[in-house]
Amino acid sequence: MSLSSLVNESDTIKSNYNEKDVWLINGADLEGGGQVLRNVTTYASLYYHKVYIYNIRGKRSKPGLKRQHLCGLKLLAQLSGPNSILESCILNSTSIYFQPGQWLNNINHNYLCGDIQSAGAITLILQCITPLFLFNTNLQLKIHIKGGTHTFYAPSIDTIQDILLPILKQHCQLSLQINVIKRGFFPKGYGHIILQEEQVVKEIKPITLIKPGPLSKIIVKIIIA
Repeated sequence: MSLSSLVNESDTIKSNYNEKDVWLINGADLEGGGQVLRNVTTYASLYYHKVYIYNIRGKRSKPGLKRQHLCGLKLLAQLSGPNSILESCILNSTSIYFQPGQWLNNINHNYLCGDIQSAGAITLILQCITPLFLFNTNLQLKIHIKGGTHTFYAPSIDTIQDILLPILKQHCQLSLQINVIKRGFFPKGYGHIILQEEQVVKEIKPITLIKPGPLSKIIVKIIIA
């Protein structure tokens, strides 16, 4: 998300929020979907910054927050510490205000659970919460997420397990564990995964992966709903 998205907000929003203290984000910018929401709220948490997002998913046929977005935002707010504030986080809302708490060394829970209550993509929630979760110092913390593990327009949970996590471990020394309790398919969902960290992370090192390595093997995984 570029800083150019912090401009062009309406005069009404400007009058209600101090731009020096609050990021003002037009959720219809760029692709105008849920990725804007996920990126901005995650960055806000990492930088302890207040954010107001309006026109959420403004370029979608059905704008506003859906169940997957609600679940991700609520989990992120819990990870952001007991003093975090999340306003207007209701179904179909087109704006939210989020003020993360001082999350570092302040996550005392051993168990958090997010239930999408639909076949919404669990992996998109992982996009939202994982960067913050990596800095969690409580290795006993387990996050249970229920919803869809194999859905449309989102990577499957197998893609995360078999591709993303090994890359993060090899190149960034990040160790995450995802335990798939039950797979959930569109349109019903009912999937269940557990996210857990295997070691404390102090920093995330940037990586550049441009050229693919040599093909060493092909693995075929067949999953029947």
